[in-house]
Amino acid sequence: MENILHPRKEEEDEEEEEERARRMREKKTESDEADDERPQTSPRGKPGDGKDSDVTTTNAIGESASSQSILEAMERMLRTMNATNNNNGHHHHHHRNNNSVNNNRIEQQKKEHKFWSTQPVMQFDSVSNDDDDDDVGRNTTRVISRRSANLVGRNSGDSTDDTMTTAKNDDNDDGYEDNNDDGAIEQKRAVEDVRTKGFDLPPGYIWDEVDVDTQTGRDEIFELLANNYVEDDDEMFRFAYAPEFVKWALRPPGWEKSWHVGVRISCTGTLVALITGIPAKLKANDHRLEIAEINFLCVHKKLRRKNFAPVLIQEITRRINLKNVWQAAYTAGVVLPKPCAKARYWHRSINVKKLVDIRFTQLGRGMTMAETIEHYAMPKKIRIKGLRSMEEKDVKTVTKLLNAYFEKFKLAPIKTEEDVRHWLVPREDVVYSYVKIDERTNEATDFCSFYNLSSTVIQHSQTGADSKSSLLKAAYCYYNVATSENIEDLVQDALVLARDLGFDVFNALNVSENDKFLDSLKFGVGDGDLHYYLYNWRICDTLLPKDVALVLL
Repeated sequence: MENILHPRKEEEDEEEEEERARRMREKKTESDEADDERPQTSPRGKPGDGKDSDVTTTNAIGESASSQSILEAMERMLRTMNATNNNNGHHHHHHRNNNSVNNNRIEQQKKEHKFWSTQPVMQFDSVSNDDDDDDVGRNTTRVISRRSANLVGRNSGDSTDDTMTTAKNDDNDDGYEDNNDDGAIEQKRAVEDVRTKGFDLPPGYIWDEVDVDTQTGRDEIFELLANNYVEDDDEMFRFAYAPEFVKWALRPPGWEKSWHVGVRISCTGTLVALITGIPAKLKANDHRLEIAEINFLCVHKKLRRKNFAPVLIQEITRRINLKNVWQAAYTAGVVLPKPCAKARYWHRSINVKKLVDIRFTQLGRGMTMAETIEHYAMPKKIRIKGLRSMEEKDVKTVTKLLNAYFEKFKLAPIKTEEDVRHWLVPREDVVYSYVKIDERTNEATDFCSFYNLSSTVIQHSQTGADSKSSLLKAAYCYYNVATSENIEDLVQDALVLARDLGFDVFNALNVSENDKFLDSLKFGVGDGDLHYYLYNWRICDTLLPKDVALVLL
């Protein structure tokens, strides 16, 4: 596979490449013969029947390719690369042929994202997507990112449906190129033209609207997410969305019950798949958009590779279109067609000993535990005079402060007072917000907030360890605005407050103005990128993290 993933050395001729392919065929034949004599295993070495194994290559609609077809495709790609290089008429040693490499990568991306190529989303190789003619879709995942105390990165990952594949980009082209003018990719249609019937599910499964107003509905969502949602690559951590968090996340002002889309087993009623949408307003450069924020795409592990994810995406889109909403925003840890921005998670250790014990982080080279604890020690009390927990009476002035701040950015939310009341008035174990009020004007001058999104420590929970060690309590930086105070001092106080609330780690994206405090407050860069996507909206700017103020749960 080296010859496909990396540029071929230009001094290698076609005969050498063909000989290599022949040897690979022979080697594969020998391997297949050996495989017939031993049990099939999953990628992690666990015995299985091979039906759900990642060993086979699977495209976006769940079709498995034979090893022979893969080899033939490899040969075709190699011949194409050779022909391109030979047609150039000369060679520059040690320099890649960017045109050839980019063309091959584009073709590979088309194959890996077969479903997404049918949707009105920005494509990697597109100049104009006006001809895209299908209804919708998006993938929603989150990044569980870990770091080491000595800033040595660890692998991170996402898991939703396995039909969502990752396109790996090289250093010179990450897919964030400029395009045409901002605007809708597919023009708005009449609601009357939207399909009224739900998309077909496999026999034995039915659509359902999960009722988050009931404890039963929230518990069902919690159970599905707790056992099947995002994990890191090493299967050590999994997001633990508590029922209270789910209720907060899915019932904002104007929420639609029909946008909480579940799939159940018809004979038992068991919830086995989920995708959700909530209404929101978005500023994208100079445009103001009514959108849906898409989240919680989750398919039961036993149903992966069965084409559920694309159907879920189409169904949520249909339901959103029925409410005359035609754009959406979502984030993912994987690269899909096509991100409008990307950011990186940073982590600030609080409970150092616990983080090392659960292997979220590790001691720096030559550092003892005592030295590391001292390094991350924080002040005993907050420093900003007048900083207090936000109250209901602060909603109006905080809304004014936030919207004025958001105007500085190219991609940012637009909040009403009802939005601020829902999202930012503190809720125990869910969201925490703090404000400083100018006593003379009674206006908010400074604001900071974070929400609680903890993760299960899988190995500890499986071994029956105590509840404190089996849960990584993580605070996620939400929105910060500093006008009368230094933003470093503001976030430093947020860290102290998070520590006093029992959080183990404080996470922040390098968006908006967060880069002003990440280094100075001893955050360490994680290894998880978060990619931002817009559905049915083209944004031509190449957005940097500092251009983005949007934070999705």
